Amino acid sequence: MPGIVKVRILEGRNLPVMDRASELTDAYVDVKFHERNIFRTQVCSKTLCPKWNSDWFKFEVDDDQIQEDLLQIKVFDKDTVTANDPIGKVYISLVPLTCPGNHNTISGWFPIFDTLHGIRGEIKLIVKVKYISETKQSSCGVKFFYTKTVPPLYELVEIKSFVEELVIEDDPEYKWIDKIRTTRASNEARQLLFLRLCTSLQRKIGSKVLELGGNAVIGYRPSVDLEGSFGVVVRAIGTCVLLKEVETSFVGASDTMDSHLTTPESENNPRLLARQGSHKKYSCTSECSEPGPLFDCTSPTLKFPLSSPKVPCNYTDFPFYTMGGFPNGFVSSIGGLVSSRSVRLLDKLESMPEESDSRDKLWLELRKEVRTHMKTLGCNAVIGYRSGLLYSVRISDQM
Repeated sequence: MPGIVKVRILEGRNLPVMDRASELTDAYVDVKFHERNIFRTQVCSKTLCPKWNSDWFKFEVDDDQIQEDLLQIKVFDKDTVTANDPIGKVYISLVPLTCPGNHNTISGWFPIFDTLHGIRGEIKLIVKVKYISETKQSSCGVKFFYTKTVPPLYELVEIKSFVEELVIEDDPEYKWIDKIRTTRASNEARQLLFLRLCTSLQRKIGSKVLELGGNAVIGYRPSVDLEGSFGVVVRAIGTCVLLKEVETSFVGASDTMDSHLTTPESENNPRLLARQGSHKKYSCTSECSEPGPLFDCTSPTLKFPLSSPKVPCNYTDFPFYTMGGFPNGFVSSIGGLVSSRSVRLLDKLESMPEESDSRDKLWLELRKEVRTHMKTLGCNAVIGYRSGLLYSVRISDQM
């Protein structure tokens, strides 16, 4: 039992009218995490702004459950005659609350979403996570950045490797019995599946990053491939790196700023001062006429030679980088654009592991071809790498 999750439901606002006679709502909330018991608040009758102020709901969870499952908040309208009507749901990932150095509490207003009607009000709640211990499969502490460059207030120490992973699951859209299936139930099943697969994928990639000695992923690109009755494939790629937070001082930060970066608004904004103050320190000042990317051209902390065209000494079989910005001198020359594509016929497979292996082999073959093109051009790395898939139900007879 490495963790405890505590949830408290406070209040709601701007809920939709569910009772046409009174033009009000009798709302209550169900709280669920993983396969644990469902906790329920009291019913707040005849109001569109209920105040539940519930007690703390407590879940004892395992490490993989914290990092892969979602906290589910479901809001219903109580009906004494017919079945209770769903108002909407809130899904919350607990991963950010388990990172070292972060606060283990999140609170505030969250939008209540329904797959048929959209946003249907807001709910205020508090979530606390007490992380007792970490297991070998833990990926806590790994940060994921969708940006292609190093984020502000971070310093690049080392580029580790290209990382990728994929997971496959049956599509619930093709598992329902048509006579009892509803549009809302089908939509919600898919939505929950996508979110769970994405969090599971992130945990697996995070574990790889820790094994490689990194602490972050830059250029993180997750994608969901819908392959009809063959299932749902969720995959992601990224660049494993080692980052270090930049120590900034708000006092006197404006003394290091360029004149064209100083504005009246920034003089009274400490966050802008911190970002602008670090811009001067981490931009190229030797041979560039314009401010360069947020890297120090002569920083001794980088563990690869910036003046050499070689990539880091610890690159893997596929030196592919999803990043779009690099330190000055890291890219010696550009050979050209390389690409690869393939057309495959999906056949029925007996088990999900075989299906996963077939997808891995597909992407592996494509990357090998890209690597061959790269070497033909006399290069040793691919930058700005990305991948995509197009699924088609019908194929022309001419093909």
